[in-house]
Amino acid sequence: MNADICKVSTNRLYLFSKETDATATEQGYHYQKIKTLKTWLENRISGKDEVIYCDTDDDIVQRDFAAATTRFRQIKLYSSNFSFSTEEVTKSLANFFMLFTKGEYLFDEATFIFETNANIAKETRGNDADLLRDWAAHQGELNTDLLAKCIIRVKEIMDPYIAQGYVKEKAKDVEGAFLKAKKLYEQLPEDFWEKFVQAISWQFEVVPQNEAIPRLTAEIEQLIEQLPLPVNSARVSSYVATLHWEIVNRTIDPNPERRLLDNGLLDYLVLHQGDEQDKWYAHIYDKWAVNPAPASFNVGQYLEAIAAIRYCRWDLAASSHVPLWLNVMQHFIQLADNPMPFRRKAIYEYLFLKMQASRVSGQPDPTLVADAPLVTQYFENLGERYELADIEEDISFLQIVTAESQRSPGFAEATAIEKWSHDITAEIESRLIHPRDINEHCLLLELKGTACMQLRGNEYKSEKVKEAMGIYRIMIPLLPDADTYTVTRLSDMLKQIGDLYTMLREKHEDSSDEIAAFRREISSFAPQADIRHKQAQEFISTGAVSLKKGGARNFLRAIDNFHQAGKLYRMDETMDAYILALLNMAQVYNALGANFAGKYYALCGVWSSVHTGDEKALAKIADSYGLVFHADFLQGAWISAMSDYIPYMNHHNEVKTGDPGDEEMVNKNFLDLALMVEVSQRVFPELLHLIDFYKTQLGGYYREDMGHLVEPIKAHIAERENLQALIAPRVVDTPFNDVGKERVIRFKMLGVSWYILFGNTYVMTALAEEFTAILQVILCEIGLSGADLQLPVSRINIKVIETPGEPKPIRRDGEQWIIAIPHRDEHKPEKARKLYWHLGTSVQYLVTQLSSKSKEEISVLFQTLYKKQQMGEKALSSTTYQRAFFKAFEQSNFDRSARQHFGQVPSRYDYPLTDSLAGTIRQGK
Repeated sequence: MNADICKVSTNRLYLFSKETDATATEQGYHYQKIKTLKTWLENRISGKDEVIYCDTDDDIVQRDFAAATTRFRQIKLYSSNFSFSTEEVTKSLANFFMLFTKGEYLFDEATFIFETNANIAKETRGNDADLLRDWAAHQGELNTDLLAKCIIRVKEIMDPYIAQGYVKEKAKDVEGAFLKAKKLYEQLPEDFWEKFVQAISWQFEVVPQNEAIPRLTAEIEQLIEQLPLPVNSARVSSYVATLHWEIVNRTIDPNPERRLLDNGLLDYLVLHQGDEQDKWYAHIYDKWAVNPAPASFNVGQYLEAIAAIRYCRWDLAASSHVPLWLNVMQHFIQLADNPMPFRRKAIYEYLFLKMQASRVSGQPDPTLVADAPLVTQYFENLGERYELADIEEDISFLQIVTAESQRSPGFAEATAIEKWSHDITAEIESRLIHPRDINEHCLLLELKGTACMQLRGNEYKSEKVKEAMGIYRIMIPLLPDADTYTVTRLSDMLKQIGDLYTMLREKHEDSSDEIAAFRREISSFAPQADIRHKQAQEFISTGAVSLKKGGARNFLRAIDNFHQAGKLYRMDETMDAYILALLNMAQVYNALGANFAGKYYALCGVWSSVHTGDEKALAKIADSYGLVFHADFLQGAWISAMSDYIPYMNHHNEVKTGDPGDEEMVNKNFLDLALMVEVSQRVFPELLHLIDFYKTQLGGYYREDMGHLVEPIKAHIAERENLQALIAPRVVDTPFNDVGKERVIRFKMLGVSWYILFGNTYVMTALAEEFTAILQVILCEIGLSGADLQLPVSRINIKVIETPGEPKPIRRDGEQWIIAIPHRDEHKPEKARKLYWHLGTSVQYLVTQLSSKSKEEISVLFQTLYKKQQMGEKALSSTTYQRAFFKAFEQSNFDRSARQHFGQVPSRYDYPLTDSLAGTIRQGK
């Protein structure tokens, strides 16, 4: 066979290729990623212009288009050694062979590398380990005899691979493509095999499995410092984290064309570790320079301006940018519709920037005295805040005001400063009498100690430092039980103060030693924020991999990982990341058809966004409402979804900053809304007047602002005769199923069709959806366990009723079950836990009665779910469903739809239910 013809024709052999497993374990996956990172760094340091492809055709593919070379690498992290009889070796050789024949690479000089931390195994009968050892030792210079032996051994691996592939595809090979490929394989000339075998390399690093990753990480940190770029040696770990995160995201990108890494991308990421913020700031500055005077208060614009002025204060206080931000903050201070907590923060930022600019210039600012009324306004409204931690800003601000009053007479009187200092400490003392929980208790002790040490000119008094350390020490026994408070920030602040005292030398040695002693006492707790953050990122990464794999069980694994990440992120410093974890879980539950579990987590996002008071968290309110809307849309609870959309739209308008990603989500949700509105007359004509009223509520937004989306939808609907075929793939149950005097929630999981019945009122909706959410969380956890409960493939009716006082056990009444739940909208954690324990116990009892498994088997399963899978924590997240529901929606808005006064939607039960957890049951479990 002609060599050139052979080269082109062998592309047919790629038909026999099989998808390779990228990783067998999470460790292996991580090992592959850091190997990729090392290669990426080495390429940049050496100036090699290769493109690296992540998880495309092979674990790592390195391609130099100019030199027409391609390197394919299989990366293996193993504790055992390899030989020709090892499955991973045979699979890799088969994959290499398929890639060698692939048309895309036929004209490249290809190299195939099997790379592992392990070694070559000892020779035993049939494994040809010695041949592998000889091949590895002489690769690149195989003599004729050794080359012939290697070719024979490779053919022994490939012959059955091709034969089995042909047998498998023979029946479907209508055009004979596989037969032609098989014949071509059988006629391959010897020079083809010589070229293929000589293209294979073996890299056995002989490093113990438990040492491989730490050793690689150390090498990567050294390579970072060798980059021909301006890198900060103190931030090496930050560069590693950024680059590793980029590799993970590229690997899971659904578009293969975006799964690539090159030197330009590496330069961008490293240089923008510090400069990305510069780039962001420049964009924001240009935007506000055009219009520094907002006409009305918008929280999104406000938070954007606050972030920019803080950047200016720390990095550009001597620049010409200062006047712009002072002007912007003045406008926010003067806006009549700016809530006082936000106005106080605007005063804080305005005066802080003004005083900072004065200090940097070395010249006093004579205009500061005219701002004295702003100082008074700030401190006379101390109680106006969204977050308790803002008291720390009050303490810091009063320190600055005190110092400035000595430079600028008339800026603030000593008597006023004394009063404000007393007011701050009095509020802390008052709250310490009855703190809400351990986290708040710790935070208040931190604030009390800080006030003791820093207010009233106490900064350099050693006795006050000692008193403050004594206050801080009260919290040490509380720290093990604090789940959101971390002492990291306090430790960092005390380090700065201690360093200052050390610089002031002998006069303050006692204070410096006192601080150092306390920091040693909390040293085991101080790093927890960084550790938890890193661990949370790893869980997020693992969850993303599970989502990429797809399927119900992998989605359930993703929920498990996002839950772990949320627990770790639930700290005062990272509440915005915690809320993102909640929203991740909401989306995955929705994807599984567990829409009320998804709605619960989205409601927890609303609750947490409001109650943390954190500025970044507040910006997540719109996203949270958007997912509440999405959950109700998917469930077919379209009256509820329409009601959800109003706060979603309002909050989005408050926080929007023009981010294209945000607008894409808005358009997606609006398309769902428009579908509901426009099909309503044909699905349920009785709703005509309600829909017209709803459109008036939306005002010009529906017909004018979003008209470009409405008209195509109307046209598309008008063309469809069968609306059910259009709607059914988008929903779990019949559209508008939440109308009528009695409401029925339907879904199917683990073979059972679950029907939840209840009176269609504001309170009963919260109670019944709460029970449904818990039921779905538990069913999902059973699905994750893979247990086969042998539940009846039938309809189970559960009626939810309200009861005063304590919840009642679930009971059977003829053909239905009845569960009585109390209405509770109060902050009593113990009562909440007791209620959820009762609801979980009721579900366990129900499952026990329905299952053909024994009571003991079900009990053991649920114990495992609670202990191993932390099911209880997933069922009760930030707060109870009821509290989050009542906080998110007012009864007047619920009643406005008059949903309970409509008849039931026609063909209520015509939409077939789909079991969203089908395939999760493992036989024999």
